[in-house]
Amino acid sequence: ANLSAIAPGGTYNWYDAAAGGTLLHTGANFMTQVLTINTTYYVETVNAAGIASPRTQVDVTVNPIPTAPVVPVTPVCAGNNITLTPNDQTGTFEWYDAATGGNLLAKTNAYTTPALTVNQTYYVQQTINGCTSPMTQVDVTVSPLPSVTSTSSGSICSGNALNYTMTSDIAAVTFSWNRAAVTGISNPAVANQTTNTITEILNNTSANAVDVKYIITPINNGCPGTPFTYTVTVYPT
Repeated sequence: ANLSAIAPGGTYNWYDAAAGGTLLHTGANFMTQVLTINTTYYVETVNAAGIASPRTQVDVTVNPIPTAPVVPVTPVCAGNNITLTPNDQTGTFEWYDAATGGNLLAKTNAYTTPALTVNQTYYVQQTINGCTSPMTQVDVTVSPLPSVTSTSSGSICSGNALNYTMTSDIAAVTFSWNRAAVTGISNPAVANQTTNTITEILNNTSANAVDVKYIITPINNGCPGTPFTYTVTVYPT
């Protein structure tokens, strides 16, 4: 701590006790040693006649350094942003794009990122009573949006089972698919199916070929891609 005596002048002496004790420093400005606990000092001034004043007690309060903030993070879908909020909202926060140096992104208790397309790392520190915590690294995982890569069309004869397997440009995705009811096809509509293979038996009750459309949505880690249309032509028997 940097302690300064500003009045009434004279020669200032700093001690570690109210009487006697050890002379720590002579001068108006006293830089203490590094402190880890509350500490008391005493200062007197000596005038030109050599007469010392009563000592003034100077109490130095040592505030603890805050622990690094804890920031919960959930994955975000590509093209979206995320708001990062530390669990402990005491004090003030500074958000950076690097662990040292870097750009100051915000001085707010919560930080909303721009729209993200790739994984990003942010850094945040917390200041309480003038004491600043270590940096916390905040890793944001961005889930890319999947696309269906299997064929968009096919054909089958009425009464035969489909055998259409969905594929995507991202491994381990799941699928959700729907099919509306179609005139000339006796099958009722289906919705919210989650298999990656369509094995329906479609029955064409008309005399003409009928197109049936399946709307397939690929989903990666909870992030849906663009719906894809698979059209199968069902020929009458």
